[in-house]
Amino acid sequence: MANIITHQTQAAHWHELILLAQKDAKIVLDHEVEAYVVMMLMRHMCRTNLAEVILSLEYLKALELPEKNQNTKMQIVADQCLIHAGLFPHRAMKKQVSSHYFIDLGRTAYAQLMESLSLIMPSLSALYCKLSSEFKSISSVMVNMRPEQASFGKDLSFELYDGLNFEKYH
Repeated sequence: MANIITHQTQAAHWHELILLAQKDAKIVLDHEVEAYVVMMLMRHMCRTNLAEVILSLEYLKALELPEKNQNTKMQIVADQCLIHAGLFPHRAMKKQVSSHYFIDLGRTAYAQLMESLSLIMPSLSALYCKLSSEFKSISSVMVNMRPEQASFGKDLSFELYDGLNFEKYH
């Protein structure tokens, strides 16, 4: 991705990155999913402690919360899993977890949100259903958003999630 992006707003910048990454990954995301990913990236852009969080523990803590708080916490967990799987897939190796860790946990958290909101907010529940079912494709697109991971993403984006050993690529 050798393009220079000069949009005025953060949202436009992230959206352009996602469009270019979709082209590179040869994956087309639904417009609703694109918009969610843009907003998610903007919400988490300034978080500096993402690598320190143990997401499985945060997921378990979320399950113990009252439903309103649970949904908020579950969304944070799912989003952070997507960020790890998409922008920092090499962190699975550093955290000594399976390459499926972020994907499985993120999918599960989005599915939990889908189920929790199905009766009270069906359209939002449908979005979380898409995020859960398309998690692998979304994270593959996100891998292609980082130029320094372009070759990592092209070699690994789909294969990574099918259980290949990271060590082979380092």
